[in-house]
Amino acid sequence: LIIGILMVLYLAAMRRAKRNILVTGKPAQQLRIPLSRKAQVGAWAFISIYLLLTIVLPVLSLLWSSVLPYFQAPSPAAFAAMNFDAYRQAFLEIAPILGNTLAVVVAVPTLAVVIAACTALVVTRTKSRAGKILDGGIMISVAIPAIVGTVSFLYIALLIYKIVPIYTTIWILVLAIVARQIPWANRTISSSMVQIAPELEEAASTSGISRGRIFGSVVIP
Repeated sequence: LIIGILMVLYLAAMRRAKRNILVTGKPAQQLRIPLSRKAQVGAWAFISIYLLLTIVLPVLSLLWSSVLPYFQAPSPAAFAAMNFDAYRQAFLEIAPILGNTLAVVVAVPTLAVVIAACTALVVTRTKSRAGKILDGGIMISVAIPAIVGTVSFLYIALLIYKIVPIYTTIWILVLAIVARQIPWANRTISSSMVQIAPELEEAASTSGISRGRIFGSVVIP
């Protein structure tokens, strides 16, 4: 229900998407707002504290716990107990599964971005009802619990096992994760595409450039 209400609000906002266009064929004068010395110091202080709390300290805590037999506060005894046994064991165990891990790491973001880019192009560049239905269907999938989606993929893989034997392979995992990530990738890419003026694509089209090249040379960059 909540996803449905948000989708209605989103589709209503998409009708006014022209207000969000930032990249056009006409030069636009940028308005720079000068910051005072105190404002600059405050901004840099906020950024530094944010990075310290969200990236630096968590990473240092992870590294610290990885060289200890069990987590403990910094102390002379803790420094004396530091070792790299966990890293040695991890390298021994990761070798057999490294290929599968690399396949997932490469295939999932690549497929998710490619599919999301194509769907975002249809949604933002066409005014057909099919585009709205496609966009709504992608976002409604967020409301499906992960465990339900996983079981559904397993059943589908079993049904088509004789035709496409992907059951018990890594590719069923890749497809399940891609399906889970497409809504978020679609929202990110769609919000970027609405900022690009259609006149750029129209100018390229009148110059005789194909749709595929327009998509790869004008929209994607």
